[in-house]
Amino acid sequence: MTMLKTHLKTTEAQTEAATMIRVRGLSKQYAKTDSPALCEISFEVERGAFVTVLGRSGSGKTTLFRCLNRLIIPDAGEILIDGHSLTRLKGPALRDLRQGVATIFQQFNLIKRLTVLENVLAARLPYIPLWRIMLREFSRPDREWAYYCLERIGMSEYAGRRADTLSGGQQQRVAIARALAQQPIVILADEPIASLDPESATIVLEELKAISKTEGITVLCSLHQEAFALRYGARIIGLNRGHIAVDVPCEHFTAEQRDLIYSVSASNAPSNLS
Repeated sequence: MTMLKTHLKTTEAQTEAATMIRVRGLSKQYAKTDSPALCEISFEVERGAFVTVLGRSGSGKTTLFRCLNRLIIPDAGEILIDGHSLTRLKGPALRDLRQGVATIFQQFNLIKRLTVLENVLAARLPYIPLWRIMLREFSRPDREWAYYCLERIGMSEYAGRRADTLSGGQQQRVAIARALAQQPIVILADEPIASLDPESATIVLEELKAISKTEGITVLCSLHQEAFALRYGARIIGLNRGHIAVDVPCEHFTAEQRDLIYSVSASNAPSNLS
């Protein structure tokens, strides 16, 4: 019996180590709305995985991501990032954990009057003294790191250009470099290709996939396009009206499951299809 307990504890510890994101019973409802944006959803994401989140507009994708980076506080449930509770931590411990979760937004969120390199360096602000921030003086290691992140995604030649001179696809790649400069363990890409043409969208998703594979960073990427989700993700989590309708490896994704995600009349009850 003692050996069995030891084995079970070891197995549990290995499972914990392999899990980067654990969501338990997450719920969120906004004021003056009849139905919740998220309703008791639970899932896990393995370390280094590239997982796509599909759903119609209003399905809860952005609310989920805003809970995962603590831009909003959920009404109920718990979020664990690398074994640490994002929902319970406060103060410096919460700040440090949030620094490990980088977000790439649909609208890029670059400071357009600054150069590309300065936008990437913005990710280093939590690591430098206040006086350097005031004077906009960054250390040589920070500059070298930011330049490396631009080089990593093929944008180093644009380092000195203003962000507002770039195309949409180029700006989103700069946003990826900025996320990398944050040295995250998790990247949340919230519809990162929604405003891009197909060619630029492909480049952006190729970069995110490569980062996940080579750097071992866990990527959760919300998309509207099923084809892109199947091409780049290892797994699909499908949301419908705040519930998880589908959670399945991409190779097992079916037309019936697609209907559960996109149908307006689909039941709010979670699906057990796999």
